[in-house]
Amino acid sequence: MFNQVFKNKRVLVTGHNGFKGSWLTQWLSLLESDIFGIALPPLTNPNHWDLLKINLKKEFIVDINNFDKVKTCFEASNPEIVFHLAAQSLVKEGFISPQKTWSTNVLGTANVLECCRLSKSVKAVVVITTDKCYENNEWTWGYREIDRLGGKDPYSASKSSCELVVESYKHSILNPNNKIKYATARAGNVIGGGDWSSNRLIPDAIRSVTRGDSIELRSPSSTRPWQHVLDCISGYLLLAENLYLKGNEYSNAWNYGPEDSARKTVEEVIVDLKKHIPNLTWHINSKQATGESGQLHLDSSLVKSKQRWRPVWNYDKSIYETAEWYNMWIKYNKVNTKNNINNYIKDATKEKLIWTIN
Repeated sequence: MFNQVFKNKRVLVTGHNGFKGSWLTQWLSLLESDIFGIALPPLTNPNHWDLLKINLKKEFIVDINNFDKVKTCFEASNPEIVFHLAAQSLVKEGFISPQKTWSTNVLGTANVLECCRLSKSVKAVVVITTDKCYENNEWTWGYREIDRLGGKDPYSASKSSCELVVESYKHSILNPNNKIKYATARAGNVIGGGDWSSNRLIPDAIRSVTRGDSIELRSPSSTRPWQHVLDCISGYLLLAENLYLKGNEYSNAWNYGPEDSARKTVEEVIVDLKKHIPNLTWHINSKQATGESGQLHLDSSLVKSKQRWRPVWNYDKSIYETAEWYNMWIKYNKVNTKNNINNYIKDATKEKLIWTIN
């Protein structure tokens, strides 16, 4: 897989113990990478990272806003490939703590990129942003990589600014021998087991089931592009491979969204989740949630054409696998992450996707 680019490579993941970061780190472990992680302590209990029990080469519990400490982590790890996922990743938290959101998502990203620039070992950097980096015009069609960036809430605006930080490092800030290749990756509303973040639909639903009460739907008619976490993680890995092997051709922004059939309302997702988690109940808050957009969708034509990436699991499969992960944890206190990754790889291999073929 991935032309064995990650085998025995020194790979640094910021935000390795978060939802996406933990799935990425588990897959890198299966790819036999030498993994280093930078993050704050996990914010939730339980949390996916502690359940996985992955052995890293070194874990640094460091705030990315502290440049000197982050620089020390880079010097200790000498990474060849960097995945930057550390962020304040919640829309609602952006309203509660706007200054923290701006600092972490913009200055924190600048700190990581500056450490990459100063490093003698880094060759490829993938910065994970979001579909919410686009200026939202409530279009029914998908946003393309060439569409205008923007954001009216602190989270969205900070992530669009994060994109601009990466652009500045790519085009105007020199690095030794121009050896570092940067790219950004934008995904949709990501679902999957092991997410216990606050104010996210499926984690809130699972918490309501374990408490025996009802989840409140704040924006039941809002439409989002729902995708399994492994679909976007496969895209991040493929992008890093292409940056590492081929360079400038892939040093761009890329959308990794689901198929159009995965555009579902919040309430539709809950109805479908209930098919696999019968105890789930909900009620609707008629007041629209602050800062929530009504329509949001990604156009992934570019990555399908240029990198031959596409989603492996459709919407129904993604909902099923997510529900089964949580059912396994609720009923048996077991983590199904490795099995999910192996089954996903088998399905991708059947479809002869480029990253499964050496």
